[in-house]
Amino acid sequence: MERTSPRTKLYFYILIGIIILGIVSSFIIKRYGQIRQRLPNPILRSSLMSIKSLGRNISIFEKTQSGCYSNIIYDFKIERSFSGPLPWSDLVLPEPSGTFSFTWRVKLVFPALFAVISDNIKDSDYIIKLLNREGLPLYVKTNTFTLPKKNVELQPDIYIVKIISDVSVKNFIFRFLPVDVSVYSTKDYSDIGKMRKMYIKFDRFAERDFVKLIDAAKSSSNGEIVKMPKARVRGKLIDENGRLISEAKIGLSGRTREHLRWFPSLDVKIIKGGTMWGMPCFKLYRLGTKSGLYDFVFLSILKDMGLIVPRQEIVNLFVNGEDCGLYFLMETPSRAFFTKEGKLEGDILGVDIDKMFFDYPRGAELDLNYFYRTKDSSNEKFNQRFFLSEEFTKRLEDENFARYLAFASIYYMGHGLGVDDLRFYEDTVTNLFSPIPRDLNPGCWNLKDSLRAFLTHAGWLVKTPSYTVWPVKRLLRYDYKFDRNENLFSGIYNVPTATGVTDMHFSIVTFLTDVRNLCLTNRYLKYFANNRAIYEKIYRRMINSLREVIRRYSNCPLLRLQLAATEKNGIPFLGAFVNRQLLSSNPYLKKGEDIFDWNIRTSLSPDENLLPSFMSPLSAGRDSAEYKNQLKLAFLCEKKIFSILEENNVGLSKKTFKRITKNSSGFNSAAILDLDTIEKKGNLNKKRTKYISNIVTYLGTHIRGAKALVFFLVRNAMDDTFDYAVKVRDGMAVYHPIINTTFTIGEDADRGWVSLRQVMMNHFVKGEKVRLLVYEINLGNKPIFYRLTMPKGSFFLCPPYMYLPTQAFEDSKEGEAVLPEGFVEDERGIHIPEDSRVSIDGDIVIPKGKSFYIHKGVTLIMSPESSIQVNGNLYILGTKAKKVSFLAKDDRSWGGIYAGSNSLKYIRVVLRNVEFDNFGNWPKTRIGQMYLNGGLTFYHAKIDIEGLSITNAKGEDALNCISSVAYIKEAEITGSYSDGIDFDFTDAYIENFKGVGNGGDALDLSYSLVKCTNCWFEDNNDKGISVGEMSNAIVSQSVMLGNQYGIANKDQSFLVVKNSRVENNKIGIAEFIKKPYFGRPRSVIKNVTYKNNRSDYRWLGLYIY
Repeated sequence: MERTSPRTKLYFYILIGIIILGIVSSFIIKRYGQIRQRLPNPILRSSLMSIKSLGRNISIFEKTQSGCYSNIIYDFKIERSFSGPLPWSDLVLPEPSGTFSFTWRVKLVFPALFAVISDNIKDSDYIIKLLNREGLPLYVKTNTFTLPKKNVELQPDIYIVKIISDVSVKNFIFRFLPVDVSVYSTKDYSDIGKMRKMYIKFDRFAERDFVKLIDAAKSSSNGEIVKMPKARVRGKLIDENGRLISEAKIGLSGRTREHLRWFPSLDVKIIKGGTMWGMPCFKLYRLGTKSGLYDFVFLSILKDMGLIVPRQEIVNLFVNGEDCGLYFLMETPSRAFFTKEGKLEGDILGVDIDKMFFDYPRGAELDLNYFYRTKDSSNEKFNQRFFLSEEFTKRLEDENFARYLAFASIYYMGHGLGVDDLRFYEDTVTNLFSPIPRDLNPGCWNLKDSLRAFLTHAGWLVKTPSYTVWPVKRLLRYDYKFDRNENLFSGIYNVPTATGVTDMHFSIVTFLTDVRNLCLTNRYLKYFANNRAIYEKIYRRMINSLREVIRRYSNCPLLRLQLAATEKNGIPFLGAFVNRQLLSSNPYLKKGEDIFDWNIRTSLSPDENLLPSFMSPLSAGRDSAEYKNQLKLAFLCEKKIFSILEENNVGLSKKTFKRITKNSSGFNSAAILDLDTIEKKGNLNKKRTKYISNIVTYLGTHIRGAKALVFFLVRNAMDDTFDYAVKVRDGMAVYHPIINTTFTIGEDADRGWVSLRQVMMNHFVKGEKVRLLVYEINLGNKPIFYRLTMPKGSFFLCPPYMYLPTQAFEDSKEGEAVLPEGFVEDERGIHIPEDSRVSIDGDIVIPKGKSFYIHKGVTLIMSPESSIQVNGNLYILGTKAKKVSFLAKDDRSWGGIYAGSNSLKYIRVVLRNVEFDNFGNWPKTRIGQMYLNGGLTFYHAKIDIEGLSITNAKGEDALNCISSVAYIKEAEITGSYSDGIDFDFTDAYIENFKGVGNGGDALDLSYSLVKCTNCWFEDNNDKGISVGEMSNAIVSQSVMLGNQYGIANKDQSFLVVKNSRVENNKIGIAEFIKKPYFGRPRSVIKNVTYKNNRSDYRWLGLYIY
């Protein structure tokens, strides 16, 4: 008998194994792949699908539960039944736009029913949102609808309450009522969330290589600034039981030696498609490098204000079993990052850090770097010239930028506004850039109040900021030479004229040269200075966070000291200084019969036709005689500067003042300052030996096309020292002043002298001699670094090295927009009168702040590629008898319509009985200079639609609503090339909607809360309803008929389907994870009728398509 070979046996066993695996798989699919209505329990939750055979995959998904908010940050705790306005509601002030806005983080310690009562508010616009810590929207209330119902049940946790309203927030009553009093009274919910712990494991080879990285960083420089090596070592992220979560490549992070103390700051990148808590990449900073919990708390405040702030946590780090203490975790940009920020994926750019710190600070280079680039981005990739010119500044989101600049200044951040700190997100809808706050170091200086503004970021309020990367500002001698081994930060706390990091991002300097931007930023300063609600929130949040961390991790002396200091001294704050400094209007000054309106840079209502002043004296009190005297002297100095410019034919396009008459609008004779009565407060020549002569101060830079005028003012100037020149760092160019002249402040006065402190306060004395230096320097395609050389015996109180931005591209100046034929304008806005027939050729742009009305019976004939861009409210007001129609001129599709705003206040979009046909383009629809997914795109809008018909839309989305709230009734979208309605970060109530025969999804949700009632989804090539990216959807009394998927629920979303029909679909209801950085979805199915679906329900696991 022939024996069977071992190889044959192996093949036989493999075959048997495959057969057994197939049988088991078939059983699992049959048992768990289809859930029918006849099941005893009609409630389906995918979290119950953790069967043993799929346990490994499911456990991976559990680890990817993504989140937005930390579990240790909250403002107040609700421990018993609550009904009333939320804390500090009566202190909340309106923002400069007139809108009330506030966010609370609430720690709820018992199961409760949540509701908002607003019965006493009539005819007011408001939006109230409730989010959980994951960022999932749970509740939305507006003046027109409430989602998902009047009361929602909450479990103990931390919740985020946001409100935007036309009326004071104290008018809203919030209720947290116990669900079950017996449970509430007996169960302990005091410890809702434990501090996160992170475990990293290195093998012995990786540990050795990691130590080498630290040694390389330490030896890279003798100074405080070091160069972190780019190399990484492999490590493992494990759970507390030692089980593998993800593998990672781990490097060093930070720029200073403080980051290298054991155990150092880390840069972690997860590999092999894994995530940690939903993050594929993040950094772990030593807590001491982030001002304890100050950065952590202040960044959370900025996130509440709507700025882009990456996810952050305080974690207890363990490395190879050793407790390394507390670390500040911050997520770094990835595709996972944007959804949790409520933003569409876009580019993130900033200064190239490696070039800047290669030979820092003297040899620093400025260049553009992309910190995140969208995959297959169709956006233009910018270059250095654009980034460092005023062209970039023109594309800043002015409101967000001014808000952040004012906030960082009034809480005098040590960093946060620096050249290497600021990064920007390019909004893919508006193409505008929004700041990303990071590395703030708030309240890190203990300075006298009168000097804080000069020595911190708030210095722009009283003096034009300079273009510099130099980190320390102090009084230096004329012969100062930079030594690479010098520690620039040494002793700065003990030098009265020094501060830590005063460089400001070049976009800030350019931004503030525009008087409109300066005015907006001043108004935000005023808002923060007087809005005690924000201060109280910061203080309370800081105390709560410190106590929570110390309670869970007591071995941290830094946080104990910080808690004691905060309880004793409060939050470092420049509110009193700002209130003294800001003026409600420009000062008027009288010289003989002449009256002048001075456009002082601290004014809350400046003249937009003038330049902002070079300077503003620091005030000890606005009504003090000394301050009024200093206003007069500063104006005389500035007036003389412009006289000298005119005498030398070096004119600026505008001045900082103008002559007015007593009949001029707004003139107040009671506020006039008489220049003929200036008091002598200075010091006579006999006291000269106490004062420093020839102190050079920076005055400002003005760009004139391809040239820049750079101004310096020498205080206590001497006639025998006049040899000043500008030397360019990279090259042999030397610029001598085109103006070099002295003049005396005031007339017929004896020589006066000022102290160094007076110079820092922008104070003058009558009889002081000053020297004006003006240089004209050619701009180029790269920034020009330069230093001022000066004669022996001089000093300078400005950075030794500064730079000039790049030359802007030639800007084709467009004339005032001309309205097309058939358009009319009145005080309400721009109109197309009823029953008009109007042809549109090209792009129509409605300016910011203008409303656009299209009245009943209007027909618009749209030529190919034509579009309408509305930067204000949009009203299309058809009736059933006289609809408004948008028709293509021929068989080619036209562009589309955009209506949106980047301001805090939502615009209004009202559509009544309107028809759209044959519009949009694949894959992007061009509207003006924007390339959008939606043929109709509404951005940051309050949308009210009734009677909408869309046919043959050619774009990615027929209707795309982004960051909006919407009420849609009686709408129908048929025959779209791709999706019908796409809601991104939008909360909506939809009633009687039909989505039929579309090439993609009829309704697509991302990070949205949507209630869908009496809707019909038929014959769509993809999904009837797609619920994704942490959305919350409630579908009732609706029909899903003949779609590829009736409903798809994915990516950590929550779906409720009830009283509906699901028929003739390939899969009735499918659940899966499309993006691995999200967790599993959850579904609740009640009273749903299934019929003729290939599968009624299917769990598809990780399903990437």
